[in-house]
Amino acid sequence: MLELFKSTGLGQKQRFYKALVCGFLASIVLLLVYLLLIKMMYSVGWDFAIAYLGIGYAIGWVIQKTGHGTKVSFSIMAAVYCTLIIFFGDLFAFIPWQYAFANFFESIKIILGFYLTADISTMISLAFRALAIYTAFRTARVV
Repeated sequence: MLELFKSTGLGQKQRFYKALVCGFLASIVLLLVYLLLIKMMYSVGWDFAIAYLGIGYAIGWVIQKTGHGTKVSFSIMAAVYCTLIIFFGDLFAFIPWQYAFANFFESIKIILGFYLTADISTMISLAFRALAIYTAFRTARVV
């Protein structure tokens, strides 16, 4: 019989919770890697927007391999995790840690203002962020 229909295997809900926990842990690791990468790139004056695609693929892959899910909820979970990684990565990369924690809502307004800047490089960077979220969404479930 196929492994998907094995009666002793985990159920859909159990696999979802397993993917939720593993995705959370992977998000923390990917956030730290992203912060390290972005700090190195900005120290030399480069913007490394293509790294977002790797983050989106990685979080989607982790959720797919741990959850083996076929429902859209697995894809939504990956997209939410990817969005949080990108948002908090930008928050802590552009704003000092002490200020970001002390004035959290003010820091969010600063980041949202950065996203709404009508600069061409910002628009390209936002396109890479959106593509990363889409990549996480598409990669996260078994189709």
